[in-house]
Amino acid sequence: MGEEQLGLKRALKTGDLAVYGMCFMIPVAPFAWYGTLVEGAMGMVALGYAIALVAMLFTGFSYASMANRYPMGGSVYRYVQQTTTPSLGFLAGWGMLLSYFFLPAVCYCVGATFVAALTPSIPAWVWYVIFTVVTGVIALAGIEGSSTTSWILFGIQVAAIILFIVIVFVQISRGNLSINFNGFKNPYEPFNLHGVLGATQVVVLSYVGFDAISTLADETVKPEKMIGKAVLLSIILMGILFSVMAWLCAVCVPDYRTLTMDESAVLQIFQAIGGSKLEIFECAVIVVAFGLACGLECLIASTRVIYSMASDGIFPKPLAKVSKKQVPHVAIIFMMIVSIIQCVLLGLNIIAQITSFGSLIGFLAVNLAVIWKLFIKAEDKSFASFIKFCVSPFLGFAVCLFIFVNSSPFCLKFGLGWMIVGFIWLLYITKGFKKPCPTLDV
Repeated sequence: MGEEQLGLKRALKTGDLAVYGMCFMIPVAPFAWYGTLVEGAMGMVALGYAIALVAMLFTGFSYASMANRYPMGGSVYRYVQQTTTPSLGFLAGWGMLLSYFFLPAVCYCVGATFVAALTPSIPAWVWYVIFTVVTGVIALAGIEGSSTTSWILFGIQVAAIILFIVIVFVQISRGNLSINFNGFKNPYEPFNLHGVLGATQVVVLSYVGFDAISTLADETVKPEKMIGKAVLLSIILMGILFSVMAWLCAVCVPDYRTLTMDESAVLQIFQAIGGSKLEIFECAVIVVAFGLACGLECLIASTRVIYSMASDGIFPKPLAKVSKKQVPHVAIIFMMIVSIIQCVLLGLNIIAQITSFGSLIGFLAVNLAVIWKLFIKAEDKSFASFIKFCVSPFLGFAVCLFIFVNSSPFCLKFGLGWMIVGFIWLLYITKGFKKPCPTLDV
């Protein structure tokens, strides 16, 4: 069979998709980000996660609605394309692509940051290459192999979280710790909503995993049913888990001001409640979670978006080639090379800022698309339809817009430059809009 005749294999079910999305969100993410967020949130990181859960749930409903009607890969790009125009779909997809384009590098950088605590003599670039090659080889092996790996890595993270929770409650039972709710309301300082929302702007990016689920529609057994269920399931489960984990971190150290205000803060918590053995174990899990588990999920998701756009003729056709393993191997190799370059040249802080712009563009676009197509243009104007397809996506849009306008100036400038490049590319492929924007027929 010729390579051009091969398609992506439909092998994924709701459980696989939900685990994929949750791996993408990274179950141990609150451990990695706690030290970075705790000062700005004045210790109320758990509250930031809880607010983000409510905010993302509205956008998750929009994704579920779209997945039910347009069960195909491409995520934001495909949804907006089918509900408005191919050109707007391209621009929305181009904005979201910025997030996917940098997300693998974010994971590799975070993994390298924590592995430095275990192997300080090894340069960071060595770990960038190791994480990229390992995840790339797994992705090239095929979607079923990737799914199996996702389940294994997800299980390791769950085991680490359970161990942490058990140790915390053992310490509470022994009287070494006491239950408090400082993670939701800091008793030591006046309440500062702006600081909490600042943390929310960051933790919202942890929910990009539910968008990644929609990129696998072409490899899902019944995408019209399973994608939406997996999206909502992953948001709810992970939002609750994130909030609980951040809350327990505050239980361990009630006064956040005693912590070091960087990534190592969580290592201090592990050391305090479980000694060096717990610290090393949890640190190793964070490294595996970011460098391998999330790195793999981000790599798969980014290459599926590139594959969809290349299939439409928007990106060079070679990026749409599918191997005998039924994976877009050219797109995978391309992203592996790009990710290493990003890690070496830019570093974690800059890459993390850039991803926020793309994610928010995508969330805004999908919410608007739902309002336009499923309510304004629809014949059904019932009260139930008004709530589901107007009020809910509007609330999702409003929250995302608030976060968007409060992004860093660098993020906004870089994102604007990216969108300008996308518009110029759109002009090129359409010959100044004289030709239609390439699209797949549905």
